[in-house]
Amino acid sequence: MWTQYFNSLLAKLQLARHYQMLALVVTTAGFLFLGLNGVISLWYSSDEGAEKENVVVQPQVDLRAYHSVSKERLRSVLNDEHSYLQEGTVFRPYVQVADPPFKSKTLNVTRDEYGFEFRKSTAPNHVVGHKVFVFGGSTTFGVHAADEWTIPSYLQEAFNTRVQQYPNTLGYEVVNYAGRGHSWYQELVLFERLLHAGHRPSMAIFIDGVAFRNQQGAKNVPIWSRETAALWEKQQRGFLTFPFPNEIPILRLINQIESVETNKKMNFILKQRYAYLNSHPESEFSTQALRQSYVETMKQRKAIAEVYGIKTHFIWQPHGQFRCANNRLLGSDQQKPVKALYDDFLKNRIPGIHNLSQLCEKNKLVNAFADELHYGPDLNKLVAQTIFEKLYERTHDEHTL
Repeated sequence: MWTQYFNSLLAKLQLARHYQMLALVVTTAGFLFLGLNGVISLWYSSDEGAEKENVVVQPQVDLRAYHSVSKERLRSVLNDEHSYLQEGTVFRPYVQVADPPFKSKTLNVTRDEYGFEFRKSTAPNHVVGHKVFVFGGSTTFGVHAADEWTIPSYLQEAFNTRVQQYPNTLGYEVVNYAGRGHSWYQELVLFERLLHAGHRPSMAIFIDGVAFRNQQGAKNVPIWSRETAALWEKQQRGFLTFPFPNEIPILRLINQIESVETNKKMNFILKQRYAYLNSHPESEFSTQALRQSYVETMKQRKAIAEVYGIKTHFIWQPHGQFRCANNRLLGSDQQKPVKALYDDFLKNRIPGIHNLSQLCEKNKLVNAFADELHYGPDLNKLVAQTIFEKLYERTHDEHTL
C-alpha cells in the first residue's frame, strides 16, 4: 500500500517537474520573443528615423500656380486627388493601365457605354453634333486640377463660346480619354480600341511630349511592363505568397528576408526571359529614335482615323523643364534628355504637328506649373485656347472645323 502511494506521489512530482520545465521553456521563449521583437522594433525605428531626417519635405504643389483659386477650393481639389491616388490604377487590356472610376466633388472618372474610362469635363451648353476625343498623359488627364481646370474642359468652354457666336451650327462635345502615364503608343492602342468598340468621333486630338519617358525610350514599351512581367512570372512559378502581419517586428523581418530572396530569383528570371526590359533608356537615349517613334506612331494614328473619316490634330506640348519659368526643376541628368528632344523637335520640324514647346517663353509665363511637369489652371487654359485657335486656322469656314 505504501509502495503504491509512494509511486503515485513520485509520478506526480515528475509530472510537476515536466510542467515546471515546460513553463520555464515557454516563459523563456516568450521573453526572448518579446526581447527580440523589442530589439528589432528599435532597429526599425532608428532606421526609419534616419530616413525621415534625410527626406526633404516639399509641398505637394506650387501654390503660386493657383493664385486665383480660393484656399478652400484648392484644399478640396488636393484632398480629392490624394484620395484618388490611393486607388492606384486598373488593368486595361492591350493598353495595360487605366485610371479607375472615382466620384468626388472635384475629380470624377467614369466609364462610357463600352466600358472605357474617361475623366469628366465641362458640359456642352448646346446640341451636340460632333464628338472630340482627347488623348494624352497625366498633364492632359489633369493631375493637380479640378475637372473644370483640365485642358479638355477648357477646350469645351471654347467650343461652347463658339456655338454661342454661331447658334445655327452643331456643337462639339469634348471627351477626356487621357490616362496617367500613357505614352503616345498607348494612345494609338486606346484609339484603336475605342473605334473597334463602336465609337465614331468627328475629331481626335493627341497631346504628347511630357510623357516621352513612359515608354522605355523609343521601344514603345509601357512604363510598368517590368512589374507586370514580374507578377506574371510569380503567378506561374508559385512565388505569390501571403505575408505575415508587419505590425509584429520579427514577422516583418521574415517578410523582408523572403521578399529579398524572391526578388533575387525574379531578377534572374527577368534577365533571362525578358531581355528587352532590362535595358536602361537613359544610357540608350536617342533623339533620332524617339522622333522616329513619334512620327511612325503619328502616321498610324492618322491612317486609322482617315479610314473612319476622323480629323486628327497632333500637339507637341510645353514641358516644365524646357524654356519655362518653373520653380520646380528636375536634376540635370533628367533635364538633358528633355532639352535634347525638345530642341530636336524645334530644329527638325515635323509636318502635321502643332509645336507648342515655346508657349511659356512667348507668353512670358511665370508660376504656371503645379510641379516639375504638371500645369496649373492658367497654363491648362492657355494650352487649350492655343489648340482651339490651331483647329480653326486651316479652314476658311468659321462655322466648322
